[in-house]
This record gives sequence, C-alpha cells and structure tokens, in this order.
Amino acid sequence: KSVRLALYPHGARWRVAYPDEAVKGGWRYITRTTKQLAKEAGHTKAVEIANGLLDLSNLTDDQARLARSFLDLKPTRDDLDRLRKWQEQTSKPVHDAVEAYCAELSTSRHHQSLASTLRRFAKDKDCAVALITIEELTDWILDQNVGAVRHNQFRASFVQFWTWAKREQLVEAPDGLTAADRIPRRKKPAKKAIRYLSPAEMAFILDHVSADYLPWVVIAGFAAIRSEEVHPRNYVDKKPLDWSQVKWDRGIIDLRADQSKVGKRRLIPITPALEEWLKKSLYQSPGALFPGHRQSGRPRS
Repeated sequence: KSVRLALYPHGARWRVAYPDEAVKGGWRYITRTTKQLAKEAGHTKAVEIANGLLDLSNLTDDQARLARSFLDLKPTRDDLDRLRKWQEQTSKPVHDAVEAYCAELSTSRHHQSLASTLRRFAKDKDCAVALITIEELTDWILDQNVGAVRHNQFRASFVQFWTWAKREQLVEAPDGLTAADRIPRRKKPAKKAIRYLSPAEMAFILDHVSADYLPWVVIAGFAAIRSEEVHPRNYVDKKPLDWSQVKWDRGIIDLRADQSKVGKRRLIPITPALEEWLKKSLYQSPGALFPGHRQSGRPRS
C-alpha cells in the first residue's frame, strides 16, 4: 500500500511528520540537517509504516542507516531466527558462561584451579562475555600483582575458557584468535647464577659456628641436603632429619621420601670431609640431627 509523508523546512533544518496516535497531538517528527537526509529518513519511516516492521525514529543516524541496510538485504524468517539466537548467546553474562564451562570440567586439581581462577574473574565482571576486551583481561591479570609464571598461568586459563566460548558462539574470534589469545605473555626472569662459598668462606663459618648448628652446616655444605629437609619449618608437616638416618657402616645418609623435597627417597654418600665434621658434633645421640626448636625462619650462625 502507499504511504505519503510531508517533508518541509523547519528553521535551518528539514522535517518529516508522520502520524502516531500514541502521542499527544497524534504526530511525531523526524528532523535532519539537510533535505536529503530528511528525505531518506522519511522514506525509511514510510516503509516501516507500510510494512509495520520497525520503528527507527528513535535511533541515531548511524543506527538508522545500519537498520536500512539490513532491511535492504531482505532477510528471511530463518535469518531473523539465527540473528535472535546469536544475540541471546552473545549477551550471556560472564558469570553464567563461567558456570556453564565449569560444569564441564573434571575434578582434577588442574581443572579445579582453572575453575577457581575463572570464578574470581567473574566476580569482578557483570557484563556479557562478548563485551570483554583484551585490555580488561590484561589489566585484571596485572591487578593480581603476580610474577611471570603466574601471569602466564592466568593467561592460559583465559585462553581455555575463551576457546570454549568461541566454540559455543559466545564470542567472536577474528582471524581465529579470541581476546584471550591476544593477551601478551610475560617472559620469565633469567635465573640468577648459584653462588658457591669459597673454601676460605666455608672455613670461616666452620670456625665460628656454634656446636649445635655444626651438623646442619656441614650437611648443607658437603652433602647438598636442603635446610628444609634437615629441619623443616614449624608449619610444615615433615619430620626433621634424624641421627638414625646417618648410616655410618654403609657410608650414606638415608633421606626418606616424606622428607625429600622431590618426594623420592635419596641416598646421599657421606664423603670423607663430611664424616670427619659430623663426628666432631656434640650431638650424636638418637633423635633429631639438630636438637633445637623447629625453625621459624632462617638460622643464623
């Protein structure tokens, strides 16, 4: 059917009037800066009135142009259904998406850590997953104030989640890369070279260390057993190294798996130098090799 709308100058602009019984006076107006823009807007409005599809009068110029372009494509009902489903998916809140993803994870330690990270992130965000930018992801990781290793672990967690979100069509991935894929990695700092004591420094320590600390010093110096393995800290549920583990007849120190940092039993040879110094110790009775209180900090000699 035919629809005609009035186009006329209004001050320095141009205006189109169209009827609308929902407003007082029964008329609405579209005002544009030029006659051509007003004419285009009027034509679009006439099409809407004729077809009863969409009211573009309250949209911005850019939005109206986008809508007109969409209408020019003559979308089918299937196209509209796909668009609606896509809009529903891309508007899914972060919290809901994270919970849906976590429901698919196993109970492994890695997956539980991954779920914990994502839930922490979801608490800080209340928007749709599709709206989260690379900058927001990067800033969130930086706000955690962690080192390079943990930084890259957070990044890996986001990459796994965003890969899933891409598969579920919750986010777009131009060139196949999601926002998480574009988070910059951090390089691990170069490891500092281990500093070894010189013979003169070791001799000085042995000359001045108190007798009760002597076994600790010589075992750390000559057997390469860690301080935490000799005498664990108070909050660690490990037993200290015991004199019964010094096997003089076999020439070894038997470090049990539950004491070893690597979780495996270690048999450490007793070198001649270590044997001489250990035998000088005042404490060779059954019990802990270092009989003092369990350490709360690093011992001082």
